[in-house]
Amino acid sequence: MKVTDQNAVDIVLPWVDGSDPKWLKKREHYAELELKNGVTEEQERTANAEERFRDWGLLRYLFRGIEKNLPWIRKVHFVTEGHLPEWLDGSCPKLNIVKHEDFIPAEYLPTFSSHAIELNFHRIPGLSENFIYFNDDLFALRAIPENAYFKNGLPRDYAIQNARAVELDDFFFIPMIDDAVVNRLFTKSETVKKHCGKWFSPCYGIYNLLNLAFMKWSNFTGFVDAHLPTPYTKRDFERAWELAGERLERACRHRFRRNDDVNVWVIRYIRLCEGRFLPKACEPLDAMFSFELGEEEILKRCLKTIRTGSRPVICINDGSRARSFQRDAKKIQEALEERFPKRSSFERKQ
Repeated sequence: MKVTDQNAVDIVLPWVDGSDPKWLKKREHYAELELKNGVTEEQERTANAEERFRDWGLLRYLFRGIEKNLPWIRKVHFVTEGHLPEWLDGSCPKLNIVKHEDFIPAEYLPTFSSHAIELNFHRIPGLSENFIYFNDDLFALRAIPENAYFKNGLPRDYAIQNARAVELDDFFFIPMIDDAVVNRLFTKSETVKKHCGKWFSPCYGIYNLLNLAFMKWSNFTGFVDAHLPTPYTKRDFERAWELAGERLERACRHRFRRNDDVNVWVIRYIRLCEGRFLPKACEPLDAMFSFELGEEEILKRCLKTIRTGSRPVICINDGSRARSFQRDAKKIQEALEERFPKRSSFERKQ
């Protein structure tokens, strides 16, 4: 289907080159300032963890997957601090290279926090009203229709309640704060009653039982999330800034991610509570591989999924400092090269 400007769908793809010496020097400088301003060494270490920034050498396959399997995408907005992969063709008509200073308010810069970057996506010049947020660890393995993400101008999503598991890590607190913001803005019983057909839908199947079970609590205790491509509208972001601007502003002023931030999930939660979406089936749990490097069985599953295309999208999430990084990265590169041997229009001609 030909996409017009009126119903265009774009992709927003943020990326950082963790090996760029200039960027590393700048990050280290501001990390030292953070320590002087009262940030603990543990918070600073978490924000600067190697696995958060190192390059697997997989980005070109992300672009190949988009071009092959999401041909209806109008444009990819490639968000970067300034560095670019040497193979990327900046003249590609479907590519818009966006630097942080192009859309993030000056008072939040420089930033090394994914939260500050994400919470300002709607300010990207030329961004379509409807867009999909792609992390740089997501790969489209087979053809995906536009109506998997948008239908009748609305994002496809699922409003399924959940409970947060208590974990001793910095990220645990962030979605808890997202939930607290939502509970301050919305009364759960009224919200679910008003949009009952979107909180209890045949699309959800057995997950409807979760919503039923959690209705006995007066507040939202969490939502089912998936680290997969997520549809948004610019209105979703504008509405979140209208309702919870103080919390978003606070997160944006943190140069590094902190555990008292909100993140982009709160924008989705507000949308769910206001009913600005159409229900869809919840992705199965094995749609995402978030694996610790060095775990052989999980790596084998990951490689098999890439080669067979048994899932539309796979997430290859770096969560470890294991010494097998180089070996595992090479195996995944080889599998993706088998899946996507043809160079995309986003790549320079050799």
